[in-house]
Amino acid sequence: MTTLATQHRRASFVPIYFVFFLDNFGFSLVFTIFGPLLLYPEFGFFTSHATVGVRNLMIGILFAAFPLAQLFGAPIIGDLADHYGRKKAFTISIAGSIIGYILSAIAILTQSFSLLLISRLLTGIVAGNLTLCLAAIADLSPTESSRGRHYGFIAVVAGVSWIVAMLAGGYLSDKEIYRYFNPALPFLVTAFLSVLALWAVAALFKETRPTRMKKLTFNLSRGFHNVIESFKIKEVRWLYLVYFFWVVGWGATVQWFTPFSIERFHVNQVEILWILVLFGLSWSIGGSLINWFILKYWGSAAISKVTLAINTIFVLGAAFCYYYEFFTWLYVISAAFAGVAMSNLLNLISLSAPANMQGKVMGLSQSTMALGWIIGPILGGLITDYMGIDIIFFFAALFILIAFILMLYDTCYMKRISGVGKK
Repeated sequence: MTTLATQHRRASFVPIYFVFFLDNFGFSLVFTIFGPLLLYPEFGFFTSHATVGVRNLMIGILFAAFPLAQLFGAPIIGDLADHYGRKKAFTISIAGSIIGYILSAIAILTQSFSLLLISRLLTGIVAGNLTLCLAAIADLSPTESSRGRHYGFIAVVAGVSWIVAMLAGGYLSDKEIYRYFNPALPFLVTAFLSVLALWAVAALFKETRPTRMKKLTFNLSRGFHNVIESFKIKEVRWLYLVYFFWVVGWGATVQWFTPFSIERFHVNQVEILWILVLFGLSWSIGGSLINWFILKYWGSAAISKVTLAINTIFVLGAAFCYYYEFFTWLYVISAAFAGVAMSNLLNLISLSAPANMQGKVMGLSQSTMALGWIIGPILGGLITDYMGIDIIFFFAALFILIAFILMLYDTCYMKRISGVGKK
């Protein structure tokens, strides 16, 4: 017979997973919306005199705004959670996200790029929900096995939220499907669902961390300090560099897939969203089923090298492709290998770090990823402005190739971890 405390603990997982679903949903939503929104003249964000290069540069700035703000905001949300408890931090983060989504919708309806940029910065500042969800799960999972199960379910929720976001962003923003649909609608729907999440936290979530009485101080530059700190840890600094270059390269393919498909292949939004749905399925299968199977025979170091090489070849092949069917299949298949690569790079970072630094090292890996998501779209925007959209997948393949070469170059490290995992 379950106790009242056990029932409360189980009930607390409902808002945690719901909040994480919406957090990933809101982040993924823009990949089907921002490309058409800024490239198609009927949305009125730019005058007819604005070149395609300038429009692509503005898309890159919008993509970079969220992770840039998150780099500053995530440590602050984390401090609030440790000081005032998870529940209050959840409330602040979700409330800020609701405001950000509403501002995004208003910006789209009023055709204001500056307000859209502000809304993305605001949403990024309060986007500490992943950290909060992981921390709350750790609080509620007393054993290693239960924590592993709950963290595994987080990956499932992430895959489902990506797929739903692609469908919602693609269909609800397309007025050709229904005259009342427009690009502002998905953000309003997300804001409404976030209100429900706020209610779920208030009604179901039981505080897992007591409030601290000591004075709380904020360090706005901690995000950048975290990035610098990550490269000072000798055991993992090289892997952070590999991970950073891979994030810049692979992230560029994710961020620019929609603008690239529109400009090179002239496909519509519905066609794009279904490819992105397949992308999400391929990524999830690669990071879970395929990865679990390969790990029975190879260690993470060998898997990382092979999948980075394959990832490079497939992305480069997509860059040369002028038939949309071939391009999309190359990209969808490459997503499976990208999922395997990411899983094993993170595993290597964890395995290489001292046991007493696991939390710090994995937290710093998130800062490294955020930096990659900032630099990738800015560089991509500049490159597409000066050289055209056709170059973007070559740019992505180059950065993934650099990650592969760096992985090969670190021979001493490879020898040290060659025994990790099964041969």
